[in-house]
Parts: sequence; structure tokens; C-alpha cells
Amino acid sequence: MSKRLITAFIAAIAILTAFTPTTLNSTEIRLLRFQISNNTFTIDGVVQEHNDYEWSVLGANSTIFIDPYHNRSMVPTWMIWRAFNAFFDFCHTNQHLLIMRDGILMRFSQDEYKPYGMGVTRIHQDIGAWFIPLRYVAEAFGEEVIWDAAAQAVYVIID
Repeated sequence: MSKRLITAFIAAIAILTAFTPTTLNSTEIRLLRFQISNNTFTIDGVVQEHNDYEWSVLGANSTIFIDPYHNRSMVPTWMIWRAFNAFFDFCHTNQHLLIMRDGILMRFSQDEYKPYGMGVTRIHQDIGAWFIPLRYVAEAFGEEVIWDAAAQAVYVIID
């Protein structure tokens, strides 16, 4: 009789799990879209707007722009933080911005040149916002980056 109970229990679990919605996991593909001159970006078509903390600390009202010297898309730090679910820290002693995700640590300094023509990190002096080269960060995290020249938009595929 216990064999029947075990079989019924396993069948009930199988039926219940078949009808429950799947949850998000790390293998789900997400599409990020960063449009030049916008102060928001999208994740799977949903506009991501800044909150009060991001507004006051991370220069959230700043727009995405193309660095004219290096021809790279530069985004405010709050977008990197939100889009890649990364950890941020600022070292006041040496004025370094640290970004970490999945064991990958990146260090940025003001007007620091990054390798392979990825552009530079810039601090907007008027508002104190850091701008980071989007492609450099996305590729460092192992994500695919696509530039759409006609739409003036950068797409990042996270899988």
C-alpha cells in the first residue's frame, strides 16, 4: 500500500509542477536596448526609469551619448547597475569606481582609457555622474552587443 501512496504522491507533484508558471532563472534570455539621447533604457521592451536614489547619486537624468573622440556609447552608471544587476562601490581614497558581477571585477578612474579602443570613463563635472562605455562592460560580462546605426541604439543580449 505504501507503494501506491508514493506513486500517487509523485503523480500529484508532476501534475502540480506541470501547471505552475515557470520562474525567471539565469538561463533566460533578456534583450536590453539603449537609445542614444535617452535617459532611460528598456529590458525586454519595458522602460526602466530611475528612482530617487539613482537620481541623486548616479546622475539618472543624464542621457546616453556617443563619445565623439572614441565613437563609443557612454551610459550613466545607474543604467549599468540596473541592466546587469551589478554591484557598485566607490573608493573615495583613490577616486575609483568598482563594478562587480559574477566574480568579474572592473575598476574605473576618471578619463581612464580602456583597452582595445573601448573608450574612456568620464565624469560629468556639472552633476558628478559617471559615464561608462557600454560595450566594454557588456563584453566584459560575456554578453553580446549589437549596434543599430539606423536607430542609433545599442542592443545587449543577456543569456
